Amino acid sequence: MAHRDRFPAWFDAARFRQAFVIEPAGLPLAETFYSAVPLPPGEGLGVDVTVECTDDRGDLRVQLWRRIETVGGVLVATHAVFAVHDDPSHPSIRFQRQGIARRSFRRALALYDDLGVRRVVLAATNAGRYVWPKFGFRLQAGARTEFVSVVRAEYRRVFGQELTDAIPDSGRRLVELRQGHYPLGMVALGARSAWNMQLDLTDSRSRSILDEELQR
Repeated sequence: MAHRDRFPAWFDAARFRQAFVIEPAGLPLAETFYSAVPLPPGEGLGVDVTVECTDDRGDLRVQLWRRIETVGGVLVATHAVFAVHDDPSHPSIRFQRQGIARRSFRRALALYDDLGVRRVVLAATNAGRYVWPKFGFRLQAGARTEFVSVVRAEYRRVFGQELTDAIPDSGRRLVELRQGHYPLGMVALGARSAWNMQLDLTDSRSRSILDEELQR
């Protein structure tokens, strides 16, 4: 079977490139390496997308890997890698905290809506642990149980009593959960190096949180 014949019927080469190639937006990105390939035989129906961007010195600055596939009869997007690198030897040229992730997600979301993607899943690591809940991502079932346990244990440790307030499941209220000046949400999210999260694009509350965050 020819390589191109393994692409799903919903794959559109031009539309995918438009959605996933990183916009320079004034940053000195000199070269972009983009690929979209069908999943290997035996791994289901889907597409792997890889993007790598280098600066004008040839240094890798942005990495992205996405998998869009059919799971249980619905389309799911897995955000496996999104990394933005700064160069300490050139502190005047910053790539982190320049809105790259936000712009990238906004472009991908337009494609997901066109395709009918139902869920976006990821493992939130490093700064992502504190960012993705703000976009409406919820901790998956096992992770949610662990997070709640950490919040309650931390509350008992610091305040010597049981927490009786409800614990938000997503949004800025989860990340910014506080008791007085103590950042319960941030501390609990930092208790693990990675949290499994998912965004249900068909859930009206999650979409409301997402749309509000994307407008910031």
